[in-house]
Amino acid sequence: MQTNSKRLFVSNAFSLNMVSPDFAEKAFDIMCDPLTPEIAGREIREAGDSLVCSMGNKITVELANTLCNTEMPVDHTKIELLPGDAMIVFQYNGPKLIPGKPAPEGGSFRIFMLQLAEADEEAGSL
Repeated sequence: MQTNSKRLFVSNAFSLNMVSPDFAEKAFDIMCDPLTPEIAGREIREAGDSLVCSMGNKITVELANTLCNTEMPVDHTKIELLPGDAMIVFQYNGPKLIPGKPAPEGGSFRIFMLQLAEADEEAGSL
């Protein structure tokens, strides 16, 4: 699933506040596809200089790196998504992650690829 994105962001959450204010003034679509850890890892490794990691929790980054066989840094870069950008979201579900402690049992990740596009005017809006 090679993306045609300008930049590939990696985060542990998604918010509409991450969409560029200029882009968000018009209708837009958010495409969301679930990813396997293998596909997410390949996308991250192939992103090269277009990769922007924005996960500030060390445990989350370590777990994502282990799961996807990657070497992402701990970083909390501000995200401002533009048309053509994509974002891999590692959504952790489970007991609270505590710094300095191993990951608790019962936790899991769901991984998604999000991409933004201008809305299809012919399809209409809600």
